[in-house]
Amino acid sequence: PAPVGAVPGGLAAAAASPTGDAVALVTTGGRLLLLAGPCGGWAPLADVDAFGWDAEPVPSRVMPPPQTFDPASHSLSPGDAALSWKGDGTGVATVLRAAPNTPFALRSHAAPSGDLDAVGEGGPALTGCVAWAPDGRHMYAAVAGDGADAPKIALFEPNGMRHGHFDAPGAGAVAALAWSPGAGVLAVSRA
Repeated sequence: PAPVGAVPGGLAAAAASPTGDAVALVTTGGRLLLLAGPCGGWAPLADVDAFGWDAEPVPSRVMPPPQTFDPASHSLSPGDAALSWKGDGTGVATVLRAAPNTPFALRSHAAPSGDLDAVGEGGPALTGCVAWAPDGRHMYAAVAGDGADAPKIALFEPNGMRHGHFDAPGAGAVAALAWSPGAGVLAVSRA
């Protein structure tokens, strides 16, 4: 296939929409790009700050302390970002950290505008794995275990509020989360 464009610096994360007619990209420079395609060719829908600091404050939510991100001194890598689409394609969840060894933060953005909808209650143990349930009711994100505690999968409502958790099955750190096509099973990949 022929290339459809170039992203200066490269990509830290990418995910196709559930219908395959759009793609979300996080650049190494900290931008969230939403592109429409492929039937009519690829066309930009949104280009916004992935960290959301250029956005208006989210109503009824307290923004966490700013994560200073300077693309001149640090580039996001694949371990710094993850994406997941809402089942109906109207939103994108991101889990990002501004630099290595800093906490991840969960955010949700509207699609196709890219507008920041919510900032999640992440905490220092949040990791770089996210999967939005196909029914859109919850975002699931991995949380590192503490000492003898097993890693957990935390549930977040679309407004970013944490709504419980369960122990991750198996052994080792959680490497990835993904929903089955029928939405009946959440796959948890362990490192």
